[in-house]
Amino acid sequence: MKKPSEYLDLGRFMISPGRKIHGCSFELTEGKAETIEKLGKILSDLGLKCSLLFFETVEKPRGIIFIDFSDSPIEPHEAIKRAIEELPEVTNYHCIEPQATGLLIDTASFPITVAGERIILLRSSGLKTLINGLKRQIGAAAAEALLYNIGLEIGRGLGEAHKRLAAKLGIADPVQIFRKISIPLFTALGYGVIHIKDLQLKTRPRIILHIYNCIECEVAEASSQPACHLVRGMVEGGAVVILGLELTSKENKCIALGDPYCELELISK
Repeated sequence: MKKPSEYLDLGRFMISPGRKIHGCSFELTEGKAETIEKLGKILSDLGLKCSLLFFETVEKPRGIIFIDFSDSPIEPHEAIKRAIEELPEVTNYHCIEPQATGLLIDTASFPITVAGERIILLRSSGLKTLINGLKRQIGAAAAEALLYNIGLEIGRGLGEAHKRLAAKLGIADPVQIFRKISIPLFTALGYGVIHIKDLQLKTRPRIILHIYNCIECEVAEASSQPACHLVRGMVEGGAVVILGLELTSKENKCIALGDPYCELELISK
């Protein structure tokens, strides 16, 4: 399978058995990179080991820091307060208490969002349970049809959202919306990596897509049939709305069958 160049861990928790881990969530008014560097140095000078996370929100930049106090006599709240007070550009800090010795989970950053819209993080193990459990509950054929039709509705909604985004960016060409917005966002949101192998819209439209690391197929149980149902529906629904065509889709190859990628073919009805 084709692997992404880098992984991004969004867990926002630390598991370190036996260690005394505390955290702090804070907002910044300015000097983002410099402030993060200064905060790390202040804590290091106190003899503390720390991990820093930094991210932007719609309104203002925020950061999270996990600090290991296991080998330090310093009281965690006092150390965090001292460090923050040396940085006037850091505001609204909040101490994050460990849930148990060696376990710290960021509960201060809620809700989590993408582009201002609330999201949840569903692990692949959870998706696997959902999909395979659904097949056991109502039967494989019914579950696959349900997943496909749910995917269609999701894809149509995403297609409309991508068109609105394209209008803000001044992108009017449907093909460019599909190429420059829909496909990159598919990867950015964790579904897989799409390569366009063929895209012809004249006379009889035909689109061939290769999807590497498709999350739905990676969690699928062993099968003699392609396993891309939810994702296939999403891609088809999005393409229909964005390109303004009546399309249908089929999966010619699938990683659940041992192929190196999933191949989706979209053609006019």
